[in-house]
Amino acid sequence: MTPIDREDLFRLSRSIDDVLDDLRDFMREWNLYGMKDSNVLSLPLDAVIRAVRELRRAVDAIVREPDGVVEAALVTKKAATRIHRLYQANMAALLRQQVSTDLLKQRELLRRLESVSMHLNEAADVLSDASIKRG
Repeated sequence: MTPIDREDLFRLSRSIDDVLDDLRDFMREWNLYGMKDSNVLSLPLDAVIRAVRELRRAVDAIVREPDGVVEAALVTKKAATRIHRLYQANMAALLRQQVSTDLLKQRELLRRLESVSMHLNEAADVLSDASIKRG
């Protein structure tokens, strides 16, 4: 017997796969665009790292500490929300600049990180839902 329902396990794996796909695409685009460094992306990337770590803790809690899954999922959601807020602030800052190729590259990469945050939120929601069902 799995610690969460099969449907929830499937939804969780799909959400995690979407996070990984977006991160892979982010790195592919970073390389294709010839990016070297970006102040605009450093804080959102730090937030992504934190959110992925929190998601891992939440997933680990399914087996190790089932009573702590909802709380761990909430921490993941907060970390994902930070990515979203940084996306908004950095996008606003970019759009105040003169349009350039570098600006467009950073915009596309920021949008990719926003997608990561949405999938992290989905994964956290699945964990919360599954944990409450198993209550």
